[in-house]
Amino acid sequence: MESHKRQYREIARLKELEQKAASDDEAVACLDRLREDAKALQQRADEAAAARDDALAKLEESQRALEAERRKNDEAMKAKAEAEAAAVKAADEAVKQFLAEGWRADERLSWCYMRWWPLSLKIGG
Repeated sequence: MESHKRQYREIARLKELEQKAASDDEAVACLDRLREDAKALQQRADEAAAARDDALAKLEESQRALEAERRKNDEAMKAKAEAEAAAVKAADEAVKQFLAEGWRADERLSWCYMRWWPLSLKIGG
């Protein structure tokens, strides 16, 4: 009877060892799956980092192009403002010259009128 108890205990201990071994095998399989998942996640992280780096490079290139375009527009606006200022100045000079010449022409017309008006009265009257 004692030997039967010992055999039952030994059988129970062997079953426990067997369950523990099965549990250890499951843990090893789970660790293997976790390693594979970690490798896949690392690969996706590397791909995402490469895509991010590409996007940043494109953004920097776009910003450089925008800055160059802005400088070009600024230069064009400055040239336009200078041209407008030169046109206004030229127009002012033309108006001044026209007014000066017009005043002189008005003076000549007035002189002629005053000089010949009495004569026209004599001829007409």
